[in-house]
Amino acid sequence: MKKIILFFPMLLLCIAANSQVFADYFEGCYYDTKGQKHKGLIRYDFDYKRQIKFKVREYEKVKTLSVDKIIGFVIETDSFFVLKKFYHEDTKGREHYEEAHFVEMIEPGPLTLVIHYTTYGYGNSVFVGPPNIPHLTIRFFPEEELELWENFILVDATGRTTLVKKDPKKFKSSMVAYFKAYPDIVDKIEKEEYKWENMPELVRELNIKLLSN
Repeated sequence: MKKIILFFPMLLLCIAANSQVFADYFEGCYYDTKGQKHKGLIRYDFDYKRQIKFKVREYEKVKTLSVDKIIGFVIETDSFFVLKKFYHEDTKGREHYEEAHFVEMIEPGPLTLVIHYTTYGYGNSVFVGPPNIPHLTIRFFPEEELELWENFILVDATGRTTLVKKDPKKFKSSMVAYFKAYPDIVDKIEKEEYKWENMPELVRELNIKLLSN
């Protein structure tokens, strides 16, 4: 994976009465494939096309930038970057291979933790952002029929990706194997002090160890 300067965006929303949501543009920046920074106004809709809308100033021409044109972007304090060639999981535990998507930076460091978001539902829908932040979606069916699915993915220093299984048994066995070089972390996993939802804390603890050596 290319060396990346990572950041993270936050999105916006307005849900219009039945079906349409309109997003605003927020101040931010993106980094092109050469690592050059471009400041301006950004809109990110969390759709399956994996692209952002960018314009230098209000009322200027809008450019569409896809995952093959940029390596990452920032809105306010939040960052996304392009993760290439990885697997994520659906609500039934089936794995899906992806060539390149934007993912959210959760814990940066020697070992990086990201989240990939997916939605599943009936009818006609598009990608939806995390439920705890402003987001944009277009939906054509009741909201309760839409299910958000989050996948933690570990990215090591070589760029190798590892899907973190949500299933408790699979989580424990796979993470014990993954962190076998760190007995204290393995012990916490086995005692269930670290579960799937505790991955940010687990990765943070490991990164502190690695950076202090």
